[in-house]
Amino acid sequence: MKFIGRFIVLAILFANTSYADTSRPAVKIIGDSISKGYLPRVQKLLHEKFRVSHACGNPKQFNCNNGQTIAILTHLKSYFASGDPDIITFNSGIHDMSKSLTALKMPCATAPERVPPERYFQNLSKIADYLKDHAKTVIWVDTTTLPSSLCAASHLDQYNSIGEKVAHAHGFYILRIDSKFHDKGGIHFTEEGYETLGSQVAECITVAWKSTETKQCFRN
Repeated sequence: MKFIGRFIVLAILFANTSYADTSRPAVKIIGDSISKGYLPRVQKLLHEKFRVSHACGNPKQFNCNNGQTIAILTHLKSYFASGDPDIITFNSGIHDMSKSLTALKMPCATAPERVPPERYFQNLSKIADYLKDHAKTVIWVDTTTLPSSLCAASHLDQYNSIGEKVAHAHGFYILRIDSKFHDKGGIHFTEEGYETLGSQVAECITVAWKSTETKQCFRN
């Protein structure tokens, strides 16, 4: 009888835990180190309504991120090994539009991007095809601003336009994120900057899940 009693108690506890773990929609964030920076803010703001995690390929890696589009394509299946989320936010751009390390001494106008625009479009389209089949709601997040000293900065609008084109074609939401409060390096952000980014991502997740739109977070 004692054993049966303990079993019932454990079953109840397990049931309650399982309910707590699955009653809230699951959010998976895919992106580079900047997304890792704003992740805690998103989790804090949404913890009562959503379960938010990052699709980091290797959790033990320092400041791990999903990097450029080819890295995301390579690891897509592993990101969803534990099941499909309800909502996905994703971005990949800075690593793709960055200039090749072998061409650092070349003028920006002639230095090749790591992933040229045509290939970037193809990679994003393949990623989008996969994500569309593995989540109810998908949000594309525009790449944050870059310092003018980087060659990649001159391609930011072009690559963001490609990202939005792919997102629109797949019926995804688009978040035109407002990035400010950069750190001294100009690529990453201060604590205030990451909180600002995270607040925008959290709001867009809430908006998209309700199938509504704002000027900043929209689908049509």
